[in-house]
Amino acid sequence: SPHSILYPYSRFPNTIPTLPPHYFPRMTATPPPSPNPFGADASKEDYVGLAFLALPFAVTLGTGLNAMVAWLVRTLEIGAPVSAVPNMNSAPAAVLLAGTAVALFGAALAAWFVLAPIKNAFRQGMLAVVSAFATLLVSLVTMPVDRTLGRWGLVGLAILCVLGCLWLRARIVRWKPE
Repeated sequence: SPHSILYPYSRFPNTIPTLPPHYFPRMTATPPPSPNPFGADASKEDYVGLAFLALPFAVTLGTGLNAMVAWLVRTLEIGAPVSAVPNMNSAPAAVLLAGTAVALFGAALAAWFVLAPIKNAFRQGMLAVVSAFATLLVSLVTMPVDRTLGRWGLVGLAILCVLGCLWLRARIVRWKPE
């Protein structure tokens, strides 16, 4: 038989495996229930595109702020005596710590406000936290820029971040939900 060719090592080579009938529900005039937990109240818009614009905007803004913080720290260090041990009570240390925290918070706030059309505080908050951590990582680029190009390289990086934010803002303004 042809089935013994398909299943030669089966105990029952002449049987065809089939699924029980309840795996094939009949087609009816009513659509099946939505798999979304909100059911019919689920949002019809797709906000993934907005999230993909909001995160780079927030990270670029935070990186620009961190570049200006690094510039301010280097400016404060110009007249200070060189020390072998870091002084955590100095003005540059306070500006570095507080300024980095403000830049991360600024990135999180930027993501929160750009994602306002989502109208879901949990998603806004989680993406804001992600943008703050991403800002912390991307802002590490300020160290090699400072070492290779100096203080004015940090200003150039901040200007590039401003231009990037303006470009991303233009795209965010044109964004429409799907």
